Amino acid sequence: MPSFFHSPDLAGLFLDDGRLQLLDCIGSGVHGVVYRALSISSRDQPSEYRAVKCIPKPNSGETRLSEFANHAKVSNHNNVTTLHHIFHDETFIYAELDFCPDGTLLDAINRRQIFHNQPELVRAAFLQLVDAVHHCHEQGVFHRDLKPENILCSFDGSYLRLVDFGMSTDTWVSEDFGRGSECYMSPECLAEEFKLPDYSVRHSDIWSLGILMINILCARSPWERAASSHRHFNDFLQDPNYLRTVLPISYEVQTVVKSILTIDPMSRISLPTLRGRVDTIDTWYMSGEDLAHTAPSVQWVAQYYASDIPSSSSVPNISVTSSVSSTGSQGSSDSQSSGEEGFLYPSPALGLEPLGMHEPQPILARIARSLSSDSSPSSSDEESDGPITPYSIPVDPDIEVPELCEEEGIGASLQVPLFRPTKGVNGSRGFRSASWTSNGGRKMLEVERPRPRAISGFNARMDRE
Repeated sequence: MPSFFHSPDLAGLFLDDGRLQLLDCIGSGVHGVVYRALSISSRDQPSEYRAVKCIPKPNSGETRLSEFANHAKVSNHNNVTTLHHIFHDETFIYAELDFCPDGTLLDAINRRQIFHNQPELVRAAFLQLVDAVHHCHEQGVFHRDLKPENILCSFDGSYLRLVDFGMSTDTWVSEDFGRGSECYMSPECLAEEFKLPDYSVRHSDIWSLGILMINILCARSPWERAASSHRHFNDFLQDPNYLRTVLPISYEVQTVVKSILTIDPMSRISLPTLRGRVDTIDTWYMSGEDLAHTAPSVQWVAQYYASDIPSSSSVPNISVTSSVSSTGSQGSSDSQSSGEEGFLYPSPALGLEPLGMHEPQPILARIARSLSSDSSPSSSDEESDGPITPYSIPVDPDIEVPELCEEEGIGASLQVPLFRPTKGVNGSRGFRSASWTSNGGRKMLEVERPRPRAISGFNARMDRE
């Protein structure tokens, strides 16, 4: 796992001829740190706070500059954090961004719980994400690390903005597998069972939106990773209606999520169509009557949203009325009362012991083989409301559920935290040509956009919207 970047303390430093002063560190990651800064544009304008991302200057090449080049191309959208300025000195590259004092979508879901029982707020938030990602795709930029930690959120949850384009790319297809955060990776990006020369980054972003939708609605993630070796994803492969057995979501929401989390990437719903579907959802959560017939763990999360789910032996019987509408966890049948089934995974499940492995299932391999052929054209504009994978898959009944590490301080293995900050996975990244130019004594980043390159595999069947 990549280690975080260790930077000298830059607090108090003046930058850009004294126009910016770094105040305090507000975040750190693999490649750099982010400071709250005070911006003084002119004597006639009041000072304002900005966020300044500092990354070490590359010794050679331009790999790290791609983050800012891609961000600059999409920065003019209301739901993408504005990139105001890029400059550098002998040691660091600096990016001046909007400052959001209210934190991320992770904070809104996990700490403030502002989306609990707020279907219209959920709708508005998710539509903003769809609009932001669609705008990026229209500009030829693909984020590849969509997750709550990379989305800024206003205190009341009414305004969301994408941030952190450190793993983004401007190529339609990619040979860099395993890019992003495991919990949000599509099966073809994860590449445990998909054996392709490349994959569609656009369709992989759409998959991540499906996981984000569940995050906002339920404060849960449905699985640790999208591989048939993972128990809950295997259940999803086996039963196309699995989501409603573990999440107290409506039939409408399940249908929409299924159209996003379609195993064949080329059959996933397009973003414009997804927007229309979400805009017309009438009922977001299970009715009180439906909840009354679910497992206690589902009822628990429906009522308490972002609380850890206790082991099944300690889950009380919750009185569910028609006024209760929320989100949930896992379990529906008597056979699931053992406690193993009483939770969904946090986002992502850091600190968990490795899961006992299933025998890899043939479904993903069959789909992957079909994608390398041009004989069955498909499009992301074609939606599928039917079963995701109408196959019968054997499930190992003796698979072990992972336990939390002792240092997590959670106690019983079923008392899992909902979200934890994630660390993205590094990998090589293709990049356009870029260079620093002098403009009035100020060094600026100049980017040359490349022509799309032809790659085998997905490129032959890609529907370029």
